[in-house]
Amino acid sequence: MVPRLKKRGVRVETEIEYRVGAYFVLAANIMHVDWVKLMSYSREAKKIRQQKWIEAQGRRDKLREGTAEEDADEEAPKSKFSSQFVQIGSFIQRARAITAFEVIANCLAWLDYLPRIISVPFCFITYHCFLKATVNVFILSTAADSEYLET
Repeated sequence: MVPRLKKRGVRVETEIEYRVGAYFVLAANIMHVDWVKLMSYSREAKKIRQQKWIEAQGRRDKLREGTAEEDADEEAPKSKFSSQFVQIGSFIQRARAITAFEVIANCLAWLDYLPRIISVPFCFITYHCFLKATVNVFILSTAADSEYLET
């Protein structure tokens, strides 16, 4: 976990608190965050996620085309008004499904496009004043293989 976090610009101290059989509890203390590296990593990770999503969407569209040709005779033409409601509904569904970690990752990616004189102080102040615990869990969860992460 330490080498993965180092690539992201995060320096941590780790210690095994206790061990029971094959399982153990690892304590991680975030010592320093290099915001420039973390923002750059988040931007690259966002690009990769978007590329995977586009590829998956293309596969879904191909599957739909095969079933759409079979159902073409049964379908009535949709009005423009009903298609707008469907788009609004899908947007609301996506907005409700977004997690705090996705918001943090997207904000870090967007901040990477701003000048460093603006983005780094913004990250520093936001981290130390408002979101330290949430950002710490986000940072650790991006490097952890397991879903069993507690604070």
